[in-house]
Amino acid sequence: MHIHQDISQFHTQRALFVVCGKTIANLLYTNEGTIDVVDSFRTRVPEYSDNEGFTMRHTKSGVLYKAGGLKKNTTDLLLEENFLDTLNEKVVDLLNRYNITDIYLFSPGHTTKKVRESWPVATQKLVRRSIRGNYTKHHAMKLVQKISTPDKKNNSRKHNKNVSQEASKIYKTFHQRNSAQYQ
Repeated sequence: MHIHQDISQFHTQRALFVVCGKTIANLLYTNEGTIDVVDSFRTRVPEYSDNEGFTMRHTKSGVLYKAGGLKKNTTDLLLEENFLDTLNEKVVDLLNRYNITDIYLFSPGHTTKKVRESWPVATQKLVRRSIRGNYTKHHAMKLVQKISTPDKKNNSRKHNKNVSQEASKIYKTFHQRNSAQYQ
């Protein structure tokens, strides 16, 4: 799929978009004005048919007695570990195959840190921007537009109410001129 001409940064750089949720990930590659899905996967929750070590007994009065060890919910830990391992393997493979220079990470806030920490240090240094949120069902062009527009949270500055209107105008024009210069 072709990227619009007005978003020129993706016409020269080879970038990887890592779009992940809790159990699903899409990997998109941008180069020479195109963006394509190169890989996607989903990890499944392991299903176990046993509850070893647990006994339950009903009495005649309907009281339920449980005995046995403490049952830990390890499925979430296994799922997360399997997901991060698979994601790491696929990202490193794509980095080597396509000679990628930049990585853009789209992931929910609670997984962003875990995803980045699971990667090697060299891969972590390629991350240009992390955007928090679940974008796994978004169209590729929406992701490109999200990257090309500045982050409103980081760029919006709260003005002191005591600052005069003239000083506020000067600040706005200076900020607009500098942001246009770096785009």
